[in-house]
Amino acid sequence: WTESILYNFTGLGDGGRPYSGLILKAKALYGTTLDGGSYSAGAVFELTPPAKAGGAWTESVLYAFTGSSDGGKPYAGLIFGKAGVLYGTTGLGGSSGYGTVFQLTPGKNGAPWTESVLYSFTGGPDGAYARYGVVADAKGNLYGTSGVGPTNYGVVFELTPTAIKKVVTWAETVLWNFTGGSDGGDTTAGLALSGGVLYGTTSLGGQYGKGIVFSVTP
Repeated sequence: WTESILYNFTGLGDGGRPYSGLILKAKALYGTTLDGGSYSAGAVFELTPPAKAGGAWTESVLYAFTGSSDGGKPYAGLIFGKAGVLYGTTGLGGSSGYGTVFQLTPGKNGAPWTESVLYSFTGGPDGAYARYGVVADAKGNLYGTSGVGPTNYGVVFELTPTAIKKVVTWAETVLWNFTGGSDGGDTTAGLALSGGVLYGTTSLGGQYGKGIVFSVTP
């Protein structure tokens, strides 16, 4: 196999330290960086292939996080939703500083992308430090995990959209709150979704205290 460097991050405005994987759409790659961006709080980027083979790929920052109410430090990757919308999470920032689930909407006719915070974690029973991305079902509901917070060992959550007069609001429901005991604790990765059942892992808890593989069934 042959390795080719498609892009070198500088850690400046273009981003730095990508912790997550990539997604692919129309030959372009999309991902996040933990650091860098205009405010040094991470970024969402797009890599576009060259028009001719052997040319340079082009990186574009779709959004630079400020680390404030819009979120900061996106550890996880992204998923695509309807109409080319991107969904992801940040490990920090938001209204309480415990991370967010966010949406990026492409602008029309080349206009900038727009970021919207769908949910800000409080660090309470709803979860904290969402570093592991989300998955979506056919109805557009989002599912994910949050890490250990001040009052919990991590949660599995659902975000459900409701549209009223074309205004969409999102509500969070905790599907499972880990105790750190036999049911597991410290969710350290995202989820897989199949047939309405969610699958994931924890790094602690279980029979031997070394973590588990779990399912959450409606």
